[in-house]
Amino acid sequence: MLQRVLLILFFLIVIVLVIAWVAGGAGKQILSKSGQFANPFGVLLGGQIATGTSFLYFPPPKMPGIPLPSSLDDAALGGTGSSISAGSSEADTLYGIEDQYSDLDQEYANLAKKVNEAKTFGEISPFKGAVSISNASAPRESDPHQEYLQLTSSYGNSKNVSLSGWSLQSAITGARAYLPKGSVALRVGEVAPLSDVILGPGESIYVTSGTSPVGTSFRENVCSGYLTQFQEFAPDLSRSCPAPDTELVPTPDNLARYGESCFELLASMPSCTYFIGELPTSVSPACASFVRQAISYNGCVEQHRWRADFTDGTWRLYLGSERGLWQDRHDVLRLLDAQGRTVSVWSY
Repeated sequence: MLQRVLLILFFLIVIVLVIAWVAGGAGKQILSKSGQFANPFGVLLGGQIATGTSFLYFPPPKMPGIPLPSSLDDAALGGTGSSISAGSSEADTLYGIEDQYSDLDQEYANLAKKVNEAKTFGEISPFKGAVSISNASAPRESDPHQEYLQLTSSYGNSKNVSLSGWSLQSAITGARAYLPKGSVALRVGEVAPLSDVILGPGESIYVTSGTSPVGTSFRENVCSGYLTQFQEFAPDLSRSCPAPDTELVPTPDNLARYGESCFELLASMPSCTYFIGELPTSVSPACASFVRQAISYNGCVEQHRWRADFTDGTWRLYLGSERGLWQDRHDVLRLLDAQGRTVSVWSY
């Protein structure tokens, strides 16, 4: 009986030693210099370390703890203790630093872009957004009569904008040209009164570097198509004019004065075209005189300049240069107000 009790006690001691060894207790302290675990049974039975049976042991690397802020406790971290393993924390910190550098790089790029835009734009005009350079593809032309750009007034403007004293400038070469005045009701062959260019909401201007085909800047109107018969414009003028047969109303008095053949002639004539050559002998002298005077640009202006829709909101301004003002390949064009402040910029 006593032997049985001792045997049971022996096995219990063995089990306790094994558990302690596995748990890193006393068993882990029984290490040989070669880094091997000794056989705990040999220790128990003989009191010495047996070398016949050994277990390799590679101690895990010791991970430095990162102290937590005092505001965090074990409960907030799910009972993880007062330090966090650096395995994931260091990686998170590294990614965080990379994100910060990326944000700084982006912020620097944005700042550099703003500085460059400020240098290009210059002092901002209170008219910024009211008028803009909307089309500047033609400045690539070397011919000053083909080199032009378009300015457009915003539809959102609450009032008209006067362009008196405004100019265009190359931010690269420094070349600068002031916008001229123009004629509201141009008459060919006559000295036209000039006025400041005033743009209503949605109206536009074509600014050509060369000289005007008709001698001055002007505002387009319902009769401008006549000008294209003998002159070239860049861009082309609209060939839309009042039809010739609408210029003479077929009343009894007009039929008696001009004759029926006059109305037949007017009906056969194309729009925006001055009659060149000999008139048919069938038309009366009164009809011939009417055709020569009324079916022309000046005659059209005389008859229609009182109409509310006489002008169409587009100006043609000419800077009068004998050569191209803007660079053919790359340039930065600025629209400046009367005080030299930048209203709009166009680069190409």
